[in-house]
Order: sequence, then C-alpha cells, then structure tokens
Amino acid sequence: MELGTVVCREETPNTSTFYFVADKEVKVKVGLFIQVKVKQGLLIGRIEEITKTNRYFMQPETISNYETSINSNFPTDKWEFLLCKVYCLGILDKIIKRANYPVSPGELVYMAEDEHLKKLFKFDERGLHLGEIEAHHLKVNLNMNRVFQKHLAILALSGAGKSYATCVLMEELLNRG
Repeated sequence: MELGTVVCREETPNTSTFYFVADKEVKVKVGLFIQVKVKQGLLIGRIEEITKTNRYFMQPETISNYETSINSNFPTDKWEFLLCKVYCLGILDKIIKRANYPVSPGELVYMAEDEHLKKLFKFDERGLHLGEIEAHHLKVNLNMNRVFQKHLAILALSGAGKSYATCVLMEELLNRG
C-alpha cells in the first residue's frame, strides 16, 4: 500500500532519517513500518513522529486580522497535510545492512510487507510468541536459542511493559516445558 512521497526538510533525507508527506486518503500512525526502494535494496524504516501542518495557519498575524473564520474565506482544508518522520532501520538485500546512502526525495513510500519485517527482525514461526506488531498485526515469534544464547536484557522506559514482557516470556517458557 502506497503511503506517500519522500520530501526534503531541514537536513534530511540523510542516512538515518527522512520525512515523507502522507497521501490524504491513507491512515498513518506512529510505529508503522515502511519500505522504500533504494539503490542498495529495500530500505525499512519506522514512523517516529507525525506532524499535521497547514500553510494557511503559519502566519499568526495574518490569522489575527480576520474577524470572521478564515475557513469560510479560504479552502484551508485543501492545504492540510501530514508530515511523517521516519527512522531508517536497515536495508534488505541478500543480507541486512545499515543505510549508507540517503533515500532520494520524490521516492514513493509503502507500508512494509510482513515478509520483509520477518526477515529484518528474524522472526521464527516456531519461536517464543511474545505478542504482535500492532500496526501490522504480525506475530512476534523469537527463536529461543537466539534469545537465551548468552545474556538477556529487557530494557524500556517506565510504563512501557517490561514486567508484562517478562511474564509473557516466562509463560511461553513454562508452556514449552
């Protein structure tokens, strides 16, 4: 599914971040994984931030001069758009690698396909089921040998679900005997 088009903003696109303008008819949200074709392969990224903007409302002094609603005089809704900030996770080719060249402005942005996310995160169909990637309804199954190979740390901000993740992990282990 096509989501939008890469644009230039401040010092982007660069190798770690870029912005795209979302098409009006698509619903994007923070946490959604995206894909963009690049020379090296297929870049996978994650929407980190979404900003709603409108040219009509960028000049406060202009707005304050109108005694009636500016919406009744101008088609303000036609200038409203969503600007999405994307963090680049990696490039899928034969192997997974870091982005070493920025995505080109004007490139089309698509919702990441499930198969590409499985490859990037190395999900295992028979692995420990920890939940799902909310925006994609993709099951997160991790290979038990890879998870417990040496050390395991569950790190996140307060309230992000560390205790819950630990409980789910323990439950999965107990169910497997």
